Amino acid sequence: MVIYPLYMKYEDYTIDNFLMDDFFIHWVKYPNENNRHFWEKWLGQHPEKREIVMQAVMIISSVHYQSKTVMDDRRYVEAFENILKADNESDLKKQKRRVSEGLLISPGEELLPE
Repeated sequence: MVIYPLYMKYEDYTIDNFLMDDFFIHWVKYPNENNRHFWEKWLGQHPEKREIVMQAVMIISSVHYQSKTVMDDRRYVEAFENILKADNESDLKKQKRRVSEGLLISPGEELLPE
């Protein structure tokens, strides 16, 4: 995500800025009395931005966000255990490869061949 300077004002926004502004997106997706009042008043004060704002509104309105998937505790634990198991298997494979390549020395084994 692009972060814009805090001092950047809406009247300086391009369409890209509107498309990435959380407050603007929230107004488009979840209008309420407060954000509706703000944007109606702002647009009244900045009619030159109406076309850009309307383009941004159309784009944001056309995007359908997938709802967040919520995992129950059992599935979370199962997924976590699978990750740990895969990690352990990967470590074991690496260790076996090192042994087969002669990179690991068994206890009591000499470092140099005789």
